[in-house]
Amino acid sequence: MRCYRLETKARWLLLVAFLWVCSGCAGVKKSPQAADKSMETKKVITVGETTDSDENLPFFHQVRWEGETLSLIAKWYTGDWRNWKALAEVNPWAEPNNMFAGLKVKIPRQLLKTTKKMPREFVLSSVSQKKASSKTKEVSKQEATASSAEAGGAKGSSIQFVVP
Repeated sequence: MRCYRLETKARWLLLVAFLWVCSGCAGVKKSPQAADKSMETKKVITVGETTDSDENLPFFHQVRWEGETLSLIAKWYTGDWRNWKALAEVNPWAEPNNMFAGLKVKIPRQLLKTTKKMPREFVLSSVSQKKASSKTKEVSKQEATASSAEAGGAKGSSIQFVVP
């Protein structure tokens, strides 16, 4: 009568020994050159920081304030607000006029004029200019309706009720 149980244990023992050798636990020493490569330190680059070897890598701007748009970012970093279309192509996930804090916008190096962070004052001055121009448009619309009412046009006339 044969004992199959011993053969099964021997097979398992061989399998465990094989896995142990393959996993590197068998005491195989690495060459000193390989150990040096694994111990290399890499420089961590923060957003907006550049090095000499990064000429081909894109620059990233992180949205920090309310009111930032792609055209505003393009105006600050590239010098021309019309480059917002190029930024929109590189950042298809970004809404051009509705950006949220924390969003990272990629800017190609060939368009870049400055790497200084965009100051809050630049954003605020641009937002206040937009509000002022929208108010003048509203006033001109009101003036247009008032002038048409004075001319007797039916579209611009309104009815007022006086309650005693």
